[in-house]
Amino acid sequence: GAPTSAMASVSSARKVLPSCLLGRRATARALPSLVSRLGLGGVGLGEVYGAVSEADAVACVARAVELGVTLIDTSPNYGGGRSEERIGLALNELGRSGSGSAGLAGGVTLVTKCGDPGPQNGGHSPFSREGVHHS
Repeated sequence: GAPTSAMASVSSARKVLPSCLLGRRATARALPSLVSRLGLGGVGLGEVYGAVSEADAVACVARAVELGVTLIDTSPNYGGGRSEERIGLALNELGRSGSGSAGLAGGVTLVTKCGDPGPQNGGHSPFSREGVHHS
């Protein structure tokens, strides 16, 4: 399909960008993550600014990861979840195409938003634990 053909041009060697820690300190639930200083914003992948084919969206994510991006930002509100779906497609394909168990998708940190009212919260308050997990 389209995502596989978009992966054809991705090399198996990821570039390295300058990085920084995301998060100030370790907690019981999370450690700070080392991420690239340059991230990929997913709003355009959700067609918020205009039409983007699935193949182009997947190729964009693949190229960003190939160039060393390890921080990808998205939201359930970006195209009604389309951005998240396309990022997921790309990362799944990258996981299959690179070397090692995680392929090129290994080491990518996804960040998202929560607290927005909408169907992505499964009918829960957007600020409740359940609403955040559904988002």
